[in-house]
Amino acid sequence: MPERCSRPNAVGMEFHRIQTCAVSVQSSEGQYLMEQTLLSQYFWLFCGVWVGLGNLVWIRFRLRSRIVSGEFSRAEVDSYTRNLALWVGGTCLGFWLMQHSAKNAGPGFMTWPNPQREIAIFLTVFVWAALMYWVFVRRGADVLSKFLCALSYRGTSMYSPLVVKLVTIAGILAGAFELFSGGMPHS
Repeated sequence: MPERCSRPNAVGMEFHRIQTCAVSVQSSEGQYLMEQTLLSQYFWLFCGVWVGLGNLVWIRFRLRSRIVSGEFSRAEVDSYTRNLALWVGGTCLGFWLMQHSAKNAGPGFMTWPNPQREIAIFLTVFVWAALMYWVFVRRGADVLSKFLCALSYRGTSMYSPLVVKLVTIAGILAGAFELFSGGMPHS
């Protein structure tokens, strides 16, 4: 993959990696062009930082007054945000490492070669199973309901443990349908 594109812009300066570069990739059907951008190269890291670390900072910031009032303990907020950041960040880091072990791969793991694609599917199913276990067996629905109610600008009845369980099931079913029905591009 080239370190930068050398297509000059209107004022004669060069576009660097942040701009789109066309990279030639060999496939079983021959040559084709794959768009490689900074976003596609680091998509999974951006997701881990934005969703994992971003939520850690945002939740701790939003709940600081509730810690002072005693509604939440510092340990409770720290444990929740740390685990959220580790699960999201760790999963995203795993996807990013697999993406970069497959040469010139984009962020969509269904287009990755084997074994990266199978490992990514396994990781996805593992995370779904862990979420289901936590929500239904380890009373994670109660934890999520409590945090969602505290973080919400809306009424609290919208985030009952039952609603959290239903949304968890719906989200996993939608993801599984998309993953296994052929909705995503396959290589």
